[in-house]
Amino acid sequence: MHSSFYFAYELETDGTLKHVFWANGVARLNYTLCGDVVSFDTTYDTNRYKMIFALFTGMDNHRLCVTFGAAFLGDKKAESFV
Repeated sequence: MHSSFYFAYELETDGTLKHVFWANGVARLNYTLCGDVVSFDTTYDTNRYKMIFALFTGMDNHRLCVTFGAAFLGDKKAESFV
């Protein structure tokens, strides 16, 4: 794993995945350079595991979309989005 890759996760009491967030080196650099405005978008229950997919995006200096990070969330509770 590359040293600029970041991830954090939380497990349920039974050991299953509750939440996971990740950002690779390019995404982290994009955020450093272009993170003045962040768009947070979620799609609900569209993947195999029925988890919420959350994408953090923004725009670069050429008005192109860039990714800052992504996450899978296990539920829709407010605490999950923290």
